[in-house]
Amino acid sequence: MGKLVDVLKRISDILEKFVGYICMVLVAVMLTVVMVQVTLRAARASVPWSEELSRMLLIWIGMLGAGIAAKNGLHVGVDFLITVLPRKLSQILSILIKGTLVWFLFFFAKYSLQAAEGALRVKATTIEITMYFPKLALPVGSVLILIHIIYLLAAEIQDLFPRAGKEAL
Repeated sequence: MGKLVDVLKRISDILEKFVGYICMVLVAVMLTVVMVQVTLRAARASVPWSEELSRMLLIWIGMLGAGIAAKNGLHVGVDFLITVLPRKLSQILSILIKGTLVWFLFFFAKYSLQAAEGALRVKATTIEITMYFPKLALPVGSVLILIHIIYLLAAEIQDLFPRAGKEAL
């Protein structure tokens, strides 16, 4: 179990760093588009596609950033029960929650990919691209979250059963 957790951690760390850089680029592009639009509006001109593009970029930033947030435990949650339970019980509850999340994210990725594929023929209003690309943010983001949650789940199982991890080596 120890080597598996190490491999999962390495994959999760690499993805977190790579996706972080992608998010930085997307935020910079979105900021530039919005600033150009604001400047042009002050000059009584306009770029009709700026609002739609910035909305699409925001969706991608949110979904990609959700994976990073999940890995670092930054999502909103109610942890009252986990904090008042004894350590072993709170670990077991956390494992059950993460296991449920894995199940949910698997199906969410599957069905959101089908929804994205259904939008292949639908064009955006002002940008002549298919709506597949903005909708693809949902399955991509959910797979990234899934990878991070699987790593966290494996690490928690290893923490709960430390002997099992040493015996596997």
